[in-house]
Amino acid sequence: MPDDGPSVAVVIPTKNQGKLLRDLLKSLEKTTYRHYRVYIIDNESDDPETLAFLSTAPATVFRIPNADGAFNYAAIHNEAVRRLDEDLIVFLNNDVEVIEPRWLSQMVGWSRLPGVGAVGARLLYSDRRLQHAGIVHGLHEGLAGHAFKLLPWWDGGAMGLARVSRDAYAVTAACMLTPRELFLAMGGFDERDFGVAYNDADYGYRLHDAGYRSVVCAEAELFHHEGATRGFGDAPREEANYRRVHGHRRDPYFSPHLDPRSEAFVVQPTVVPTSDRAPVRLLAVSHNLNWEGASRFELELMTGLKTVGGFEPAVVSPVDGPLREEYERAGIDIRVDPSLVSIFGGAVAYAEARGRTVELLKEGGFHALHANTLQGFWAVDAARAAGLPSIWSVHESEPWRSYFDQFPSDIARIALSCMESPYRVVFTARSSSEIWKDLETRGNFGLIRYALNVDRFRDELAACPRDVARAGLGIGEDEVCVLLLGTVCERKGQHDLVHAFRAMPPEAARRLRCVVVGARDSLEYSRELRRLASDLPPDRRERFRIVDETGATAAYWQAADVFCCSSRVESYPHVVLEALGRGLPIVTTPVFGIPEQVRRDLNALFYEPGDVRLLARHLDALARDPAGRAAMAAASSWILKALPSHADMIAQYGRLFRAAAESASGAVAGARTPAASAFAGPHLFRTRIGEPPVDAAALGTGVETSAP
Repeated sequence: MPDDGPSVAVVIPTKNQGKLLRDLLKSLEKTTYRHYRVYIIDNESDDPETLAFLSTAPATVFRIPNADGAFNYAAIHNEAVRRLDEDLIVFLNNDVEVIEPRWLSQMVGWSRLPGVGAVGARLLYSDRRLQHAGIVHGLHEGLAGHAFKLLPWWDGGAMGLARVSRDAYAVTAACMLTPRELFLAMGGFDERDFGVAYNDADYGYRLHDAGYRSVVCAEAELFHHEGATRGFGDAPREEANYRRVHGHRRDPYFSPHLDPRSEAFVVQPTVVPTSDRAPVRLLAVSHNLNWEGASRFELELMTGLKTVGGFEPAVVSPVDGPLREEYERAGIDIRVDPSLVSIFGGAVAYAEARGRTVELLKEGGFHALHANTLQGFWAVDAARAAGLPSIWSVHESEPWRSYFDQFPSDIARIALSCMESPYRVVFTARSSSEIWKDLETRGNFGLIRYALNVDRFRDELAACPRDVARAGLGIGEDEVCVLLLGTVCERKGQHDLVHAFRAMPPEAARRLRCVVVGARDSLEYSRELRRLASDLPPDRRERFRIVDETGATAAYWQAADVFCCSSRVESYPHVVLEALGRGLPIVTTPVFGIPEQVRRDLNALFYEPGDVRLLARHLDALARDPAGRAAMAAASSWILKALPSHADMIAQYGRLFRAAAESASGAVAGARTPAASAFAGPHLFRTRIGEPPVDAAALGTGVETSAP
């Protein structure tokens, strides 16, 4: 790695960051590599201090404006490279600082090896924690992340990979070296799809596709004062493009046996399926068949798996409801067994219900079980008693220390013990998994987002034109319709909207019409909402409409201009996804997983539960600002595309179910005799595979009923 070699152009973008730029250029003076020249891309600086420094800076300055008035990182760098003639290009952020004098010598040296298309550096935050040691595809729920981010600088990480030079799928352009001719031949950075974000990841992936490698040069260390320079802000358009262009990829340098929730290369027990053709028979247990978010999720999941093929789902529920007909129309076996509600009884009733479920699993020749919601713990318990693997989908966000207090104490202990036995406990929101992380003792927790079936949702909307929907609700052309949709109950806090509407000034209230869909008169909270609405002043009473719970919601979505979510406890509500799919601005409480669905001040305004005055101000502001509503609506559409899609959800669950089935030897090879799970281990109230279920007297004792 000599200090002499090919010519290098160090390209630094800046805008009004004179001090940062001065510090960077000062740190470059320690560089031992001799054959380099510094070029500064000034992107429309107007700060006098920065302009004065640029006039005397020891570098060549290119003033490259934004071509269409919008900042485009990819475009200004592509233009700069076209103006250069050095052999190698180093893209260097203006908020970095050289630590190791031989940084450039090392990077140039690696670039001379055959097949190397890009070289990146080891970047550290100011506190010397790691910021970048290569880009990993698939982190952040299918997007891209930085390997070993936040690791202490001295920590080698898994297998020492955080401190050694190695191949990576891509490297960050905060400090990236690449041959100029290769960069031009590859078309440079993608200005159309990745103008702001992910252009470096995209470039690395295209290099890989063309047969080149990206190298992380561990000997090149620099500080990266990330966030000190101009931020990119939220980039949902680029995230959506990333999923569309690169969502199919698998990172060849990130093992499937590592946890994709972590950038630290944490091992997660995983079975990589050997077959994608043998049919997998699934028993799905749904807590009810009503038009509720979690129940609809089960329907979406099972019908999706049946559609893609390779899965034979059947569904059982203790409570009947309108979704039964949906399953029947989809050709999925459905059984309603009211006796299973006995899980809410004592130990004897629980043991009987579990025993019936064990027999159902065995008689049906199922390969795996899916339990939906925390209340499906009894099905997980039955699966482990039957020796079958399970997947447990958790939608709730209540704390684990108190959630099962609704059950008798002996049953609650069983429920908590069930957390260790599934092949995966799958959360739909990161915030929910954090609440339950104390119970992840076997590395079996995972995260799969609940996704909207966009095609079906759009078909439903298309069947109900907006003008017809608004006319049917009596909404005038100049009026703003605020929609709040979901089962009217205390947990969802719909009283906030009626109180906010009452608190609004008369001229503001005259602009709005509020529609609440989901009344259930069996609930006192729902009946109280009707009383509150009937007590509104006469000029507002007829502007506040309450609709009974229904599965036919398309007309209300079509009529809406703003969506309101007043929930106190939510994990990852389906109605927020529908609001994104409808392209609506959103006013919402920031509870649990909702901030993982929306972007504050981009497409959503937040208010704390019960703060009805702030809710009223948000609604008034949106009603007064049609241009602002339109901008937020457009952002909602992009944000939905930036989230994992319905096809992603089905594919992820499909891989999990197949892996779970294969974790039990012979389970997918046509065997109808259940075998022990590869991840089964000691737990309370367990029995050996093949032994009868634990008798009722043993339940609740806290004593294991068989030896390890």
